Amino acid sequence: ISKILVNYNLPPVVQLVLVSLFGGLVAALFGFLVGASTLRLRGDYLAIITLAFGEIVKYIVQNLDFLGGATGLNNIPRIIDFSNSYFIVVISIVIIAMAMTSRKGKEILSIRENEIAAENIGMRLNRIKLYGFAFSAFFAVGGSLFAHNVGILKPDKFGFLFSIEILVMVVLGGLGSITGAILSAILLTSLNEVLRDVSQFRYLVYAIILIALMIFRPTGIFGTKEFTFAGTKRRLNRIRNYRNNKAESKKS
Repeated sequence: ISKILVNYNLPPVVQLVLVSLFGGLVAALFGFLVGASTLRLRGDYLAIITLAFGEIVKYIVQNLDFLGGATGLNNIPRIIDFSNSYFIVVISIVIIAMAMTSRKGKEILSIRENEIAAENIGMRLNRIKLYGFAFSAFFAVGGSLFAHNVGILKPDKFGFLFSIEILVMVVLGGLGSITGAILSAILLTSLNEVLRDVSQFRYLVYAIILIALMIFRPTGIFGTKEFTFAGTKRRLNRIRNYRNNKAESKKS
C-alpha cells in the first residue's frame, strides 16, 4: 500500500497515517480471527496458541513470492523516522489508557480479575474477549512503522525469539500495568545495546529474568499498579516517616 501511495505524491504525514491505519486494521482482523478460534482456551494454552500463530504466519510468508518469500520485502518507502515513531507511541499510549478507563476497558479488567463473577453479573464474555483481541492486535501497527523506518522487512525478524522478547517486556513490567510495560521495554531495549558484543548470551539473560520473576515477583515489577507522581510522592513520604520514627525510637 505504501508503494501505491507514493505514486499519488501524497504528503509524508498523510502516507504515514494511511499506512498506520491500514496495518492496524489488518492486524485487528487477524486478532479477531485468532480470538474467535481460541475463546475456550485460557492461561498458558492461550499464550501457546498465539505464539504458534505467529510462527505459522512467518512460515506462510516465507513461501509466498508476492510477499518477498524468505528474502523479505525490499525497497519499502522510508517515510518514518524516530521522531514520528515517538509521537505515534505517545498517541497509542494515550488511546490505550483512555480505552482501559472506558466501559469496555473496565469490562475487560473485570474478566481479568474474576471471569466467573463477570459472567454471573451478565457480561457477554465472548464478545468482550473478541473486542480485547482485536483492539490489542490493532497496535501491532508498530510492525508497519518498523518496516517504513528501515526500508526492508524479513520474516525471520518476527520469529519465536522476538515473541519471547515482547513477552519478557510485558511480564517484567507487570501484566496489568501500562507504565510498567513502558519502563520494562526501555530497560530491555537498553539491555540489548549493552549485550550487543555478546549477543549470543542475550536470550540466556532473558531466561534468567523470566525465571527470577516467576520465583520472586510473579506479578511483575508494577503488577497491576501504574506509576504516578502522586503515588511516588506518597511512597517517599512513608519512607521518610518510617525513618524518622525509627530514629526517634532509637533516641528514646
